[in-house]
Amino acid sequence: MDDGSIKLYLTQRTLFIRNSDPALFQQGSYIPLEVRGNKANHVCAFAREYEGRMAIVTAPRLCATLLGDTFEAPCADELWEDTELEIPRLAAPCVHNAFTGECIMARGNGSEPRLALGGILRDFPVGLLLSEQLPV
Repeated sequence: MDDGSIKLYLTQRTLFIRNSDPALFQQGSYIPLEVRGNKANHVCAFAREYEGRMAIVTAPRLCATLLGDTFEAPCADELWEDTELEIPRLAAPCVHNAFTGECIMARGNGSEPRLALGGILRDFPVGLLLSEQLPV
């Protein structure tokens, strides 16, 4: 993170994904997502959906008050406690993290799936989750 390469990776990967599925990002419906839990006010989240494909975007907010006096492990599960993102129903049981390649399993029953923020932001400071896996 110190040399700025994480910002370059974020930009490159996001543009690659947008170019791989332009209709999802240009014509897809915008869906604001509900965040629940102790740290819900520290997350911004929305989805884009088009013809059964979905992209979910999450980003932390108000990080100074979230982290307090330390800057240790802002992505750790412990930091996010019980905070979960409510997502629209998916055809698949998981979403694919565009930055880490990880498959993140949804929790809850089929009609009310949720994703733990600690799982989304564990290894990268923002989340771009896809309902279908794209090439690396």
